[in-house]
Amino acid sequence: MELVRKNVDGGVCIGVKSIKFFAGYPKLSVMIDDRYVEESCEYEAIKNHEKGHVAIYQKELKYYGDLLLSGLRELGGQLVEPEFYQKNVADSVVRKKIDTAIGNSTVMVIMAKLDDTLRRKNAEYDSEAEYRRVRAECSNW
Repeated sequence: MELVRKNVDGGVCIGVKSIKFFAGYPKLSVMIDDRYVEESCEYEAIKNHEKGHVAIYQKELKYYGDLLLSGLRELGGQLVEPEFYQKNVADSVVRKKIDTAIGNSTVMVIMAKLDDTLRRKNAEYDSEAEYRRVRAECSNW
């Protein structure tokens, strides 16, 4: 977050110049136990199953990403107007106030829904039927 401040009669006006958000996954790693030799049937079966989890993350981010962008635009509109302070207030005070606004925004509600959806869909994907399907792909378990 970058703030801009301007001294005015009787105080200072402070506004938000820019806020940078990252919405995504910096890296999705798939970990496969060392006991499965690369390119073995079991390794490939597990890798393909894990690709299903990656697809869930990608699909849900695409859906919720659009909602997040809308929420961020709405939030940005609320934070655009500079505020007047009667004294030379520390940036940390202003940042805390902005962080509170972000924490109470629809952006955080959307993030919580994304997290809940990911947990639920990944748990559903890891069903007993999926476990049996993956196990049935190879004879060397």
